[in-house]
Amino acid sequence: MQKQTWRADSAPRVDDITNWIRLAENECNGDDRLLTRSLRLEATLEETKTLWYSKVAMSMRLSDTHPEVEKIQIELIRSMPPYQRFQLVTDLIMTGRALSLSGLRERFPTATPGELHRHLATLILGPELATKVYGPEPDPPTLR
Repeated sequence: MQKQTWRADSAPRVDDITNWIRLAENECNGDDRLLTRSLRLEATLEETKTLWYSKVAMSMRLSDTHPEVEKIQIELIRSMPPYQRFQLVTDLIMTGRALSLSGLRERFPTATPGELHRHLATLILGPELATKVYGPEPDPPTLR
């Protein structure tokens, strides 16, 4: 049997494949042939996700990084155990928040720490959700 390949613009949607898997598993009733079909659909789902993620990741290439260096960086990240990747993402999020707070301190030099964190909530959550969660924003507003 020839392996099915998908182009990014013609790949089935993840929801469609997930539904096909459920149908195949419900209909198999111990029939190994149908169970094999279900497993093939699961493999197709993983291939579709991988194709989409790799397309997105490669389209977001940093402009100041040489392609060979970026390739090495991607290989290193892929070889990391999940806990290290999680720590890397957590560190990036914390760095982003620290940089945002630094920028808010420059924009609002007289703001208290509480006001700065309220402004940060507006940046992270958006004005509407931040107001629902933390109440009205101090003057002047974070976003104009």
